[in-house]
Amino acid sequence: MVDDDVGVLAERPGWTVENAVATYCPTPGGWCVRVRPVRVAGRTYARLHVAIVDPSGTAQHALFASTVGEARLAEGQVRGRQPPAE
Repeated sequence: MVDDDVGVLAERPGWTVENAVATYCPTPGGWCVRVRPVRVAGRTYARLHVAIVDPSGTAQHALFASTVGEARLAEGQVRGRQPPAE
């Protein structure tokens, strides 16, 4: 079940899981990834909703993933959007 799979992200550096929502924020106040399980209407399976969220809290990109591994691909997208360290 997809709900259980989201919890494994808490074992990865930078990820937290709360109320079946996994969040990856490598820089506080920066870009983040939020992953949550969803049921697809009319289907017998669940998917993961993956949102790339900007510093203001607005989702700039969203997609569905079938596995946690697919959802983790958003890590690189978020790391690449972080402002340069000063």
